[in-house]
Amino acid sequence: MKKTREENQEPEELILELNWRIPEAIISRYATNMMIQETPQEYILMFFEARPPLLLTQAEVEAQREQRTPLDAVCVSRIIITRDRLQSFVEVLKRVVDKGESPLEANE
Repeated sequence: MKKTREENQEPEELILELNWRIPEAIISRYATNMMIQETPQEYILMFFEARPPLLLTQAEVEAQREQRTPLDAVCVSRIIITRDRLQSFVEVLKRVVDKGESPLEANE
């Protein structure tokens, strides 16, 4: 059976525009540390917040120094991203850092 010209053509790529939404109820957290785990298909990025204790006096500073109590680093976000998407994410981040431009300008 002979294929027609239409059957031989690759389907056209469909590009959909994104409507960026950030819910008002989303909680923003400060990340002081980051950890990356690697799997065969993706990367898992985890962001942590470590809050140092509030020490108001020199005596409190000395007591903390003697106790050597480790800080808790609480995971505030865990993101799973494919290998190819991480590569493009890193490229945009590098461009932003190198040029000192805002992330919105980097996407244009």
